Amino acid sequence: MRKYEEIQKIYAEFGDEMAPNYAISKECHDFILSVLENGKTILEFGSGVGTEILCQTHKVISVEENINFVGRHPSTYIHAPLKKLKDELLEKYSPATSWYDPEIIDKKLNGKEPMSYDLILVDGPAYAGGRGGFYENLNLFDTSKIIMFDDIEREDDRRIFNMVVEKLGRPTKIIESPGNTQTGVILTEEFKHLKD
Repeated sequence: MRKYEEIQKIYAEFGDEMAPNYAISKECHDFILSVLENGKTILEFGSGVGTEILCQTHKVISVEENINFVGRHPSTYIHAPLKKLKDELLEKYSPATSWYDPEIIDKKLNGKEPMSYDLILVDGPAYAGGRGGFYENLNLFDTSKIIMFDDIEREDDRRIFNMVVEKLGRPTKIIESPGNTQTGVILTEEFKHLKD
């Protein structure tokens, strides 16, 4: 694992160029640091370079579909392969066809030894998986926490973010990053003063 100073140097040098490498933007990372004390726990969907960055200051639970990414970083991994969406949801979330297996997630997060977390970061799944499954399975998560959706400059991801916002009825903030990447934040009462 790289030292925190090395990670900060990478961000300083490459900043907006990191997003294509499956990393959250520097602006997204800075926001997390501003609202979440060091040592608190982040539940993230999708794992990559960003996981290593987050693990420097926080505990991380990573829901990951690709077995090749499981264990790469000092996170607590939940390996949840993609599962095809129910037929009646395919048209609603097209072109996405799948999401993480919700039964695995439920068992690991809410089972005999429930896992707690302080912030949710939705940054996956990739490829055929979309984020509609997150909306369909909101009941599995503690939605009283700050929820962040990365990559909402993409139309499909913005739509799911908006659906979750409407369902939860909470204020939002959009984090703009160089390279036209955007992260949507669903704020808690404590941080509603940060809303756009």
